[in-house]
Amino acid sequence: MYLLDFTTFEPPKSWRLTSDDVMGILERQEPAFSEESLKFTRKILDQSGVGEETSWPPSIMNFATKGVPMDETLEAARRESETVIFDCVRKLLKRTQTRAKDVDFLIINCSLFSPTPSLCSMVINEFGMRTDVGSYNLSGM
Repeated sequence: MYLLDFTTFEPPKSWRLTSDDVMGILERQEPAFSEESLKFTRKILDQSGVGEETSWPPSIMNFATKGVPMDETLEAARRESETVIFDCVRKLLKRTQTRAKDVDFLIINCSLFSPTPSLCSMVINEFGMRTDVGSYNLSGM
């Protein structure tokens, strides 16, 4: 098995926030965060290299910028996953001039979201990959 290439997702500008925006989101989650945990989070943000143009998905952005309740539905998580994963796969197939039907193995790792049908199934269906492609969904890692 060889890694031919890789791509990364470049979020649109509408997904971008500053460190102050992040802190504002967390502060509005009372009583989820104590004053002490907010101070610790600020320290982490200041020292971690998270820049003033970090990106968060639209459901969180709408809460941060418009005060709209966060969309924590399965459908919102699926839309976010499709946006990110499909963009990366599309760019990778194009860059490597690989046809989706030539992919033998597909491995997707997502720490929090593990839907049914799987993320691999979403990609296989979106790009028309073969039905016998080896697919591995890694979650919680």
